[in-house]
Amino acid sequence: MGDRIVSEARNIMPIAVTEATYSLVPFDAFRKRWTRQEFAAVEEAGLLAGQRLELIDGDLITKMPKNRRHTNGLIFLQAWLIQTFGLEFINPETSIDVAPEDNPTSEPEPDLIVLRR
Repeated sequence: MGDRIVSEARNIMPIAVTEATYSLVPFDAFRKRWTRQEFAAVEEAGLLAGQRLELIDGDLITKMPKNRRHTNGLIFLQAWLIQTFGLEFINPETSIDVAPEDNPTSEPEPDLIVLRR
């Protein structure tokens, strides 16, 4: 009978209950929200040389390289936008001129812009 108890004891998975020794930290705790002014200063200092970055809602986003499919899509979209809104309302690859005080954490560089007037 003693051998049977030892045999059954070997088949039981050991379980240990412990308290977590760490605290869960929100992901945003390590996130740096950049302003346009900070981004411009870092660029002027040459710290981002050779990097293609865009400031969107305080995040520095790496710009995707433009491949053939991207370019073809832009050509078709631009043609459709010109037919729909007219040539004078479409600007390709123009940065959006928004005052920093109106949008301090974004400086988007869109491929195409549709102007209101």
